[in-house]
Parts: sequence; C-alpha cells; structure tokens
Amino acid sequence: MLKYICGLGPRKAQSLIKGIEADQHNGSLDKRGDLVIRKLLTWRIFMNCCSFLRVHTSYGGDVLDETRIHSEDYNLARKMAADALEIDEEALEEYENASQHVEELMRDDSAEKLNDLLLEDYALQLEKIQNKPKRMTLETIKHELQDPFRDPRRPFERASPDVVFTMLTGETPQTLKEGFIVPALITKIRDRNAMCRLDCGIDGMLAIQNIADTKIGAVSDVLSEGQTLQVKILRLDREKYFADLTCKESELRHGDTQLRMLPTDRMFDQFEEEKSKNEVKKSDKVSHFLRRKINHPLFKNFNGQEAAQHLAKKTRGELVIRPSNRGVDHLTITVKLADDFYKHFDVLEMDKKDDVSLGKILKIDSSKYTDLDELLVSHIESIMSKTESIIANRKYKDSASDLRQLLDTQTKAKPDACVYGFTLDRKFPGFFSLLFKLGANRPIEELSVKVLPDHYVLKGPTNKDCKDVVTLCNSFKELMQQKLRPKPAASTSTAGPSNSRPHYNSQSGSNNNYSSYSSSSGYNSSSYGSSHHTPSHPGSYHQQPSSHSHHYVPHHSQQPVAPHHLAHQAAPPMHQQGHPSSSSSGGHWGSTPWGGAPWTGAPSGGHMGPPSGHMTGPHHGYGSAHGESRHGPPGGHDSYGARSSRAPPTPRRFMPPPGQQPQQPFY
Repeated sequence: MLKYICGLGPRKAQSLIKGIEADQHNGSLDKRGDLVIRKLLTWRIFMNCCSFLRVHTSYGGDVLDETRIHSEDYNLARKMAADALEIDEEALEEYENASQHVEELMRDDSAEKLNDLLLEDYALQLEKIQNKPKRMTLETIKHELQDPFRDPRRPFERASPDVVFTMLTGETPQTLKEGFIVPALITKIRDRNAMCRLDCGIDGMLAIQNIADTKIGAVSDVLSEGQTLQVKILRLDREKYFADLTCKESELRHGDTQLRMLPTDRMFDQFEEEKSKNEVKKSDKVSHFLRRKINHPLFKNFNGQEAAQHLAKKTRGELVIRPSNRGVDHLTITVKLADDFYKHFDVLEMDKKDDVSLGKILKIDSSKYTDLDELLVSHIESIMSKTESIIANRKYKDSASDLRQLLDTQTKAKPDACVYGFTLDRKFPGFFSLLFKLGANRPIEELSVKVLPDHYVLKGPTNKDCKDVVTLCNSFKELMQQKLRPKPAASTSTAGPSNSRPHYNSQSGSNNNYSSYSSSSGYNSSSYGSSHHTPSHPGSYHQQPSSHSHHYVPHHSQQPVAPHHLAHQAAPPMHQQGHPSSSSSGGHWGSTPWGGAPWTGAPSGGHMGPPSGHMTGPHHGYGSAHGESRHGPPGGHDSYGARSSRAPPTPRRFMPPPGQQPQQPFY
C-alpha cells in the first residue's frame, strides 16, 4: 500500500523500501526524522508523505510520530497538551523529552480535557501571527491526540433490498408505493395486456381487466404504443423492479392525496409554522422591479419600503423618484406628507426607447410633461404648495383626535356656534378631512378636500372647485348655510266668506297676483299664480290657494302693475284673477282698510291708488316724483284707463316665517 501514499508512487515506494532494508539500522526507523537524516527521501517528498507514515517508536522516541499530525505542527500539539494539563512553561523545562507531557496526556486518558480548549480563539491568534488559517489543523490535532490513527470510515453493512431499490431507481417508500398515481409510458401492446414504463425506469403491466370499467374486446381498441397516461400502482415488487398497474376511471377518481401526506411529527411546532408562513407572505408582497438607469439626482433604485426609510428623517415635502412595480413603463414618486405618512404618485412613461431608459412623455393624472424637472415643478411642487397652505391655516391640526377634541371644547363653550377644522386624511393620501360640528348637540361630521395642482375640490353634495384656502372656507360656509336653512312649511287654506279679507302677506287664503316676466316675451303666463319669491317681500313665500277657495275675476281690461326694475319693458295685457279680499262677487273690488281697492288703495268706484305716503314699500315708489309712467303698463295707463305709477303695497318690514331662527355664526 506504500505506493498509494501521498507524495509517493510505485518507483519511490520501492526505492524507499530498498533503502530501509539496506541501511545498517537493522532495516527499521526510530523516528520520522530518519527519513531525511538518512537521505531516504528528499525534503519535499518527506513534507508530502510524513503525516501518512506511522512510525512505532521505542523508549526515547517521539509519541507524535504515531499520529497523523504533521511534523511542522508538533509544537502546536505540544502547546495544546500543555494547556489541557495546565502546565506552564517553567514546568515543561523539567521534562526530559519535549513530548513527554503529550504522552502523559494520551496514556492517562486525559485527552478529553482538550474539549475544554477554545480552539476558535487560538486559531484567530495564529492566523494573525502566521497569516495562515489553522482552525482545521487544530481540530485534526485534537482528534489525533484523543484517538491516534482512528479510521473515520463506518463499518461495512450489506445493503437491504429497499436500499438497493432506492440506489438504482431514486425512489423511496415515501415517494413510490402501492396506491400512488403516477404517469406511465406504454411501450408495447399485446393481446391481453399492455407493457408500461414508469419515470423511474420500473416496468409495469396493464392487464386487460384493469384498463377500463367496461368490458373491452382488445387492448389496442383503447390504448396505443407511445401513449402516456395516468396509472395507479396495485402491487410493487422491489426485488424484481416490477409493478402491476391499473387505469380504470373508478380507481383514479379519488386520487392519492391522502396517501402522499406525511404524518405530523409530535414535536411539530404549529405556531412557528404559521409565523414562517406569514413572513413568506410579507416577503412576497415586497415589490420586485427592474433596475433603471435614469440620470436624475432624486432617482433611486428603491422599493416602497426602502423609499420610506430613506425619507423617514427628512422634512415634509422631500421626495424620491423610484421604479414602479406596475411595469417598466411606470415610475413612482414618493413624497413625504408627514411622519410615517407618504403619497405615491404614479407616472406613466410614453414613447420609450427601451425598458431601462426614461420615456420622452411623462403622464401623471391627466397632465403630460416632457421631462422630470417640469413634472416636479408644475405638478408635485404645486400640490405641495397647496398642501402647505392648508397646513399653515389656523384651523389645521396634525391629529384627527386632537381636532375632534378641540371642536367638542369649542361647542361646549359656545353651544350655538358652528366650528370646523382641517386635518390630513390618513386613509387617502392627497386628501384633507374637513371636520365640523353644528352646535353642541350635533355630532361631528366630515367632508373631504382633494388637493390638485391649481385648486382644491370640496367633496360635498356637489363638488366645488376652490382656488385658495379662503375660497374653500367660504364655499364650506355657504354649503352649511344651505344645510341650516329650513324648508318652508306647507299649509292648507280653507274657504271663507266672500267679504273676509286676509292679510296681504298671509300664507293661507291669499293668492299671488304678480306675474313673472319672461326673457323673451314680457309676462310668463305659465308661472302665474304659482308659489314664488316676490321682489318686495324677501323671505316671504306665497302658497297656491286650495281648490275650493273663492276667486273673483276682475274686468278684462285690468292689467298688472309692473315693478320698477321692469318698468321700461313693454308688457302685454294679461287677465288676472280676483283678489280674495273683494267684498262682492259681481266683478267689483271690495274696500280696503284705507277705503280703496285692495291693490291701489283708491276709493270705491274711483281712481285706484293709495293715498299719498301710505304703505310705501322698500322697492316701490309712489307719486309724481318718480314719473307718471314708471310702473304703469304700456301707454302709461292703469287697469282702469287712467295714467298711474302706482304699485302694490308691501309691508313695512319683513318678519321671518314661524319656526325659523336666525342662522348660527361660524367660528
């Protein structure tokens, strides 16, 4: 076996044996060093093979020659033995032989003390001194001192049939056994069977009775050579490497999932399993993107999490441009809005040269830009400027909970006050939440405000565009005033006696005799008699009379009196219904409190018109000072043919309808 030693060959081994036999030392060696001293081997060959040559030494020899420890590592072995026996350098000088304490360590079964040495730290020190890795060398020295020339090979054991089957096919009892469904290739068709071959190389047979659930005449009617199909293993002979198979539908229907499931280990940790699954799901959510080459100082090849970490310590408004997980034709601009709160803008690249370069046209929302700097200045910075305007407003609060607490405190101090404020919408980046409370007894309500580059959008019943924060606040107040304004209460009128005259501004029993002017032709007859807001009665609503109210029809020559702001327009004559205050039903007007007709105050049977200075309204003037034909119909005549500038009387002041309270102030 000497020729198989490292560093030797057939010729060198034969030469070494002849040299030892011809030597005058009785054909033996006292120590390893004699191989060089006696010039039996050269120094280079000796350094290659000395560890594998075991020299049995007599008294006075070196015990390390009987180990696999290399001669150049003898000092390390002696140092390790001294440290294990806790012998200092002064005590070592008392020994006659340099390896005597090593022999004591191996003879007295004290070699187990070597396990207490910190070989890792010792190897690091040696590596710093010698600039060579010595960790494996120290481990080898320890094993040789504990058990010299131990054979690391296991005892030979004859392989069982299952082991041989696994070695030849690669299949184990867990991967191939009876009941498994596997693919098979038909290699030959016979009269009563078909020969198959499994993927692992095992041959199998499909008998005619195991091919189909129904009776078949010949195997070739169903199968053909070269066909691949799913089969179920009925019997597996591991010694003969043969299997009986079936491809019946009834046998394949239930599958083999239950057979392939491994039994749960009783030491299995279900909690750790769920934890690892959750970690895998989180890692799957991490976006994988193609690294881009874009020459811009703000561009970074980051994903969303890395971008958030990059902006964490920066101020509000800082941004980073990064690749998008939507594809190579998208970019994402991540902007910091607040601590741990970011807005991600999606940018579509158009007219791209390749996947990694930047597109010539950049589209964000509905706007298009030609380069990144133009997009950042015109779009992103404009949005951030609008955002900063709201944040700088005194109504803004960073936290929604702080804003809600402030609104509750303000309404407790002023129960009738309407208070509001702004805060960032944490659910929808790019939006603000407008929280408001209409009094102490009302809940806190919310509206959304979207920030765009050139304006805000107040999300309400109808979206309102606001160019600045002042306009936004005013639009909100107008919306709340409309919400607080009560609807007019409907009332039913009852028919009364013909001589009973209700008040002119009454909501029941009165009929509105004003006609609306049309933009194209004078009066709009379709709106006559309908409920509307009269110019001389702000806030007063007139209801339609009930169907059973008694109406008086005046003479066909009567015409309505035009308001002063429409006096210059020509209005065609129009017949009107009678006033409900008339005292007779025969076409004559009844008396009024001042003794005249109800519209003009003229005496009964005389010229219609109120006395000078009586019941003058805020929007209508009487007398010759305003011109004789200011309010009159065409031709300057009233409904009785006389020239007049009279207008219907109005109350001296407006009183709010019953139940309506003054609007609440906003704070």
